[in-house]
Amino acid sequence: MVIWADRRWFIAADVARAVGNGSLQSIRLFVPQKHQRELALRLPEGELTMLVFSEQGLAPVLVRRRTALAAEFLAKAATLP
Repeated sequence: MVIWADRRWFIAADVARAVGNGSLQSIRLFVPQKHQRELALRLPEGELTMLVFSEQGLAPVLVRRRTALAAEFLAKAATLP
C-alpha cells in the first residue's frame, strides 16, 4: 500500500497475489479506470512504475474473488493509518 494524494492506493500486483489470481491483467478488467493509476517512483537504480488501485477500486475485485485471504487483506488494510 502507498499513500498518494492523501489516499490509500494498493499495489495491483500485491492485490492479485492476495486474492489468489496471478493474472494482473484479468483483475485490472474489474477495476473501473477512475480507480486505477500508474505511479512512478524514482529509485537510485532508476524509475519504477507500478499499477495501483484505490480502495474503492478494490471492491469489484473482491466481490468476484471472495476468499479468506482477500478478507484478511482488507482487514489488515483497515488497520493501517
